Amino acid sequence: MRFFVAGIATESNGFVSYPTPLCDFHRYHARPGRPEEHEKVLSAAGTWLSLIEEGGHELVPGLCAWAWPSGPTTRSAYEHLRDEVLSDLRGGLPVDAVLLDLHGAMVADGYPDAEGDLIEGCRAAVGPNVPVGVFLDHHCHLTRRMVEHATVIVAMKEWPHIDVPDRSREVFDLVVKTVGGHVAPTMALFDCRMIGAYPTRRDPMRAFVNRLTAVEAEPGVLSVSLGHGYPWADVPEVGSKMLVVTDGDRAGAARWAERLGREFFELRHDLTERADMGIDEALDYAHSVGHRPVVLCEQPDNHLGGSAGDATFVLQRVVERGVEDVLFGPIWDPMSVDICGAVGEGENLLLRIGAKSGPEAGDPVDLRVTVRKVIQDLRQGPLGDIQETSFGRAVWVRAKGDVDIVLHSKRAGTLRPDVFAAFGLDVARKKIAVCKMWRHGAHGFADVADDFKIIATPGTQTLDFASIPFKVFAAPYWPRVEDPFADHA
Repeated sequence: MRFFVAGIATESNGFVSYPTPLCDFHRYHARPGRPEEHEKVLSAAGTWLSLIEEGGHELVPGLCAWAWPSGPTTRSAYEHLRDEVLSDLRGGLPVDAVLLDLHGAMVADGYPDAEGDLIEGCRAAVGPNVPVGVFLDHHCHLTRRMVEHATVIVAMKEWPHIDVPDRSREVFDLVVKTVGGHVAPTMALFDCRMIGAYPTRRDPMRAFVNRLTAVEAEPGVLSVSLGHGYPWADVPEVGSKMLVVTDGDRAGAARWAERLGREFFELRHDLTERADMGIDEALDYAHSVGHRPVVLCEQPDNHLGGSAGDATFVLQRVVERGVEDVLFGPIWDPMSVDICGAVGEGENLLLRIGAKSGPEAGDPVDLRVTVRKVIQDLRQGPLGDIQETSFGRAVWVRAKGDVDIVLHSKRAGTLRPDVFAAFGLDVARKKIAVCKMWRHGAHGFADVADDFKIIATPGTQTLDFASIPFKVFAAPYWPRVEDPFADHA
């Protein structure tokens, strides 16, 4: 069998001023090679390359490109990447199947459903009879356009993303069975009319994921995916959706999708992630406990969700209150990194820190600091499905009261304490560490801390889902209304 493998992946925050240009995308062409080389491509695509080799199939390589979450991709960047994928596909025809490794929450200027546009382009290239299999992150916008033009779609079930290999194999196996005529996938969507964030390690979400897996053993059911949705995108089809794939039974898929979607809706009050406390309450708490450190997760400004990572709301309160023994970062601030690098280690200066990406990041904080160390390429070790990461040139500066701040020049998401350890900073010896990450970053920090709190701050990833300032999306949803299925005309 001849498989075309390609993908474009990023997650687009519609409330971030900083766009995603072409230069932000890491670009590879899927190629056969040693299994350890497959990590260079996207998460599912790497698995598919290994399966294609193991099965003695033929690979038609396409472009694989990914970028860290940020604001919407520029029109020219998306069109360039899309056209390259489609050119690769047309140049490799005929193929027996198409495999697309996507995210599902990519938005570009003029393309609110970029993945739907790409899937439709692939369908047009191969015609109606060639299976198109799609892998998605569960923080996706499952859209009608995606379902119309794909043969089978499978999203991750777990958050954190620990099931990427399993879901990738699921896509591959279903496509192989489709080519062989053993199954005829049909898909149905149900809009749960919810917007939220649903970590899967704790109940009731843990039990509900197990429920989805159990339904896949029902006669005729091939796959079940819950698209959690990416809440911070102002697009027409944002929100949580249930997707069921059956073997030739579209009505059955629709029944299962609605049944499971309504079960999910009934759990709404107990499912979603919430902030633990506000900024001042968190600072008070951290100083009241006897142990150290308390890690405060500045989730609304977390790089991995598309925020710029340079908000200053917590830093501002620390300075105003005179809080001591605090570790911050990394904070994205290329301008300050350049200034500190030019001034040099050991020198003192008045530095304007953060809030350079846009008004959503707050106001810059002016601090007199000492440049303690400059690193030309700060690296973070791999964790889960995320490979080793570069934060670019980075500096450690110290302000009055042992307030230590790490600044970096290349946007990346904080997941491990080695971004501090590289400077000789020991998180475990600080009273407070303020990191721009979700609570699930606790997995990477487990060796240095066991007390993690999500703090409610202004920012582009608020956990107050009822107050997200949508302009395009206008449908009723929970928690903005208690029953969005009622008539709200």
